[in-house]
Amino acid sequence: MAFVKNLREQKQELRCIQDKLKFDFLHDELTSLPNKNCLSEVLKNNFEKSKKPGSNFKYTLLFIGLSRFKIINDTYGHAVGDEVLKLTASKFNEVLDVQGELFRFSGDEFVIVLSEVISDEEQNKLCRKLLEKIINPFHVQGFELYLYASIGIASSQNSYTEPNEILRDADAAFLQAKKDISKSYINFDKENQNFIKNVLS
Repeated sequence: MAFVKNLREQKQELRCIQDKLKFDFLHDELTSLPNKNCLSEVLKNNFEKSKKPGSNFKYTLLFIGLSRFKIINDTYGHAVGDEVLKLTASKFNEVLDVQGELFRFSGDEFVIVLSEVISDEEQNKLCRKLLEKIINPFHVQGFELYLYASIGIASSQNSYTEPNEILRDADAAFLQAKKDISKSYINFDKENQNFIKNVLS
C-alpha cells in the first residue's frame, strides 16, 4: 500500500510540474498575463475558426505601445519600471469585458484580442477608456509618473492566409499612430500599409 501511495504522489507531483511548465510557457512572469506564445495559439485558433466553411466569425486586435516607459525605467530603475508594467496590465484589464483578452507582447507592448468585430464607435470608446487609464498618473514608490500610449487596430479579413497577418496590420497602424502625434489610435487601412513600405524602403 505504501508503494502504491508513493507512486500516486509521484504522479501527482509530475502533473503539477507539467502544469507549471505549461503555465510558464504561456504566461508572462512579471504580469502573469498571457504572453506572445499564448497569443500565437489564440490567433491560430481564431484564424482557423474564421476559415471554416460557412463561418461568420470575425475578431479584432489592438496593438498597444507605451511611450515614456523607457525614460521611467532608465531614470527610476527596473523595480519602478516593473511596477508600472504590472499596474498597466491591471488598468487595462479594468476596461475589458469578457469578450476581450489582454496579452503582454514584449517589453512595453501589449495586445488585446476581441472575439468579435466591433463598430467604429465602440472602437473609439474602448480606445479612449484605455488611453484614459494610461494618462492618469501612476504612483509608484513615492513617485508620480506619467505615460501615454498609441494603439493600432486591425480586424480579421477574408483575404488573410496566415494567422499573424492581423498582428502585422495592427502593428502597422500602431507605428503610424505613434508617428502621428495628432492621433492616439488608428485603424489599419491601405494607407498604413503604404506608410510601412515607405519606412522600410
